[in-house]
Amino acid sequence: MVEHAVRHGDKVALSAEKKTEELDIDIPEITLAVDPHVASVIKKYSEEGTQPKVSDFANRADDATFLNALQTGVDGWIREIRKVCFYNLVYCLLPYL
Repeated sequence: MVEHAVRHGDKVALSAEKKTEELDIDIPEITLAVDPHVASVIKKYSEEGTQPKVSDFANRADDATFLNALQTGVDGWIREIRKVCFYNLVYCLLPYL
């Protein structure tokens, strides 16, 4: 199931990339940082072909520093994605202004 989602995501990404090239849109590149502990858990399960579980983070579930760092990371992702979405919205509306 994960593999299918990755393949589907790749197809969507390629389709979007083609369309932006056709429309001559320059989308700013964003970098989404992933917590090293989360990345290692995901990598382990990805190699096994299974999904991680909440229990894999049991030793960190009560760690306020870890949880705050995750929240800060997600907030950063949201800001970066909103920038790209806003940029595209403005670019698409320019011809009508």
